[in-house]
Amino acid sequence: MIAEAWIEQGGRSTAFCEGRLLDADGKVLAKASSTLRMMDPTRVEAGSKAATGG
Repeated sequence: MIAEAWIEQGGRSTAFCEGRLLDADGKVLAKASSTLRMMDPTRVEAGSKAATGG
């Protein structure tokens, strides 16, 4: 199996992403799309530490 993913369109704070899963013959087994919000890494790390107590 082969998994592929890419960003269709990216902005300053939002990215529109797509992906698919292919079998050995190249037949598409699954497709997905998502809208993701980009965040400052230091903010994400601080939230993770607060949530896990570390």
